[in-house]
Amino acid sequence: AMGAFMARLGAERSLTVRLQDAREAVMSKLVATLREFKLLNTQASRAFNRLIYPESMKLLPLFMFAACKSSALRGHARDVPVDQRIASVFDFMSASTDDILKLLYPSMYALHSMPKESGTKDEYERVILPPRTVLAGERIDARGAYLVDDGRRLLLWLGKMLEPSFASAVFGPQGPP
Repeated sequence: AMGAFMARLGAERSLTVRLQDAREAVMSKLVATLREFKLLNTQASRAFNRLIYPESMKLLPLFMFAACKSSALRGHARDVPVDQRIASVFDFMSASTDDILKLLYPSMYALHSMPKESGTKDEYERVILPPRTVLAGERIDARGAYLVDDGRRLLLWLGKMLEPSFASAVFGPQGPP
């Protein structure tokens, strides 16, 4: 929730000040928040070589860096088309907390190695999804197929060395479009 709040704060600030100032404000709020938590929890801060923040705050820096790289706060005024920037700001201001966090850090699913039960329904009639994969470049295999879901769009990424049998099973004998 804190990540979504701070992303909204940055998006709102980007409407009234320079983008660089909005990004700096988000980062200074992040640093102040982490510093304040550390000061309030002095016992935990004495622990050697441990991340002292609770689970809810461990991903806060990731979300803030992602917010600064979003089209709402990225680059200079002319780097992103105005319509795209305003749409991104609107998304941050109007979306729910979960939707904002999903926009900042999308879900990625490895389709080439999903379990057999994926895609079927469970006892509550919900579709069983494959396990999520960490969204990182080093985790992407050129022989794989991945689905990236940011809550607004679905992106299907097909590796250059994807097995032809997988492609024909998914797209038919003619292959991907």
